[in-house]
Amino acid sequence: MFIKSIIKPKPHFSLSRQSFRRQLVCESLERRIVLTSYIVDTLDDSNAADGMISLREAISAANSNAAFVDAPAGQSGPGVLDSIRFAPSLSGQVITLGNLGALTITDSLEIADNNSLPIIVDGNQSQIFNVAPSASEFLISNLNLRNGNAAQGGAIYVDSSVSVSLARVTLQNNSADDGGAIYNNGGSLNILNSNLSSNVANATSGSGGAIFSASGTVTIVSSQISANSAARAGGGIEIVDGTLSMLRTSLVRNDVNGIAGTANPGNGGGLHVTGNATITIARGLIVSNTAASEGGGLWNQAGSTLTVHDSVIFGNEAFGNDATNGGGGIFNNGGVVNVTGGNYDQQQFCLRHGRFGRWNLQWQSSWPRRHSVWVAVGQRCNYQRQCGQSRWRRYRS
Repeated sequence: MFIKSIIKPKPHFSLSRQSFRRQLVCESLERRIVLTSYIVDTLDDSNAADGMISLREAISAANSNAAFVDAPAGQSGPGVLDSIRFAPSLSGQVITLGNLGALTITDSLEIADNNSLPIIVDGNQSQIFNVAPSASEFLISNLNLRNGNAAQGGAIYVDSSVSVSLARVTLQNNSADDGGAIYNNGGSLNILNSNLSSNVANATSGSGGAIFSASGTVTIVSSQISANSAARAGGGIEIVDGTLSMLRTSLVRNDVNGIAGTANPGNGGGLHVTGNATITIARGLIVSNTAASEGGGLWNQAGSTLTVHDSVIFGNEAFGNDATNGGGGIFNNGGVVNVTGGNYDQQQFCLRHGRFGRWNLQWQSSWPRRHSVWVAVGQRCNYQRQCGQSRWRRYRS
């Protein structure tokens, strides 16, 4: 059973102890009608009349709502959701895509592996899933997606008006010009209990090593985004417009400092915001990310609001040497930044203030005095010993 959950944090800022409320919105499966359930029982990526159902055949039948080779017809109509499962004999095995290209999704579909070891879908340097607007809804659970490659979204491309939800999915070693693992072009992307690691946006101006979201909404809960890289910006995540909500999610060891190629310029090691967006990070870890120029951990743009609540920002570095570079923890290029709550005992961090921006740094008066926010201007890293005690200002209640 796949339960689609979206957790939206709603922080409230005051000098008293902060309240943090979240709203859990669940869409029950009773609202859907699951009429066709396919069992994939071969590792072949083919359309062959051999008495077995391949993943590609099952997707084609579900898309067309007509029998396709060995797969029976899918169903159509409001609320109908076809599903694909995998035979126990395929537990932990690898489906390698051949020369037929990406698996295109054009109708609502759920793909889930209930076996003890998840199936691996290897893109073999082809894009893995391309989700068209007509799909409306696409759900994936308990799969590993690796070695996908495309111009946009090496593993998954999400088109406008589509809702794509991932639960217990691993995306690893995927690559693209933008959005090494996932490219969201105005859809709704929901990620739960998943791992995005070692993905790369490797074009000269590539952004979003793991995720590139041009617009739309992105919600990430209880997931890890680590060791991803990009050349231009957003080693972990690049957001242009729209919203990003992250809860209990880590951005760790992401890079825009040369791993994906020559940094150009290399801003926002963990997260980079380019346009007008609203970003909320709650109970997160932003640790050991690196940028060649600005914002080792996070980089915020004019017109955008970045809120960080109850989180740890530590060990990030920005190596830019110009007077306007820096911001090991956060670089704010004229937007609004709210930093509240959290336990920063020995996790001090540097913030670089760009032009015409605003910082809102508030703390919980009921907490011990050791819980404080250290701010250093224009420094490269967020280690207190490197930024220098004389350059620090401490904000606390």
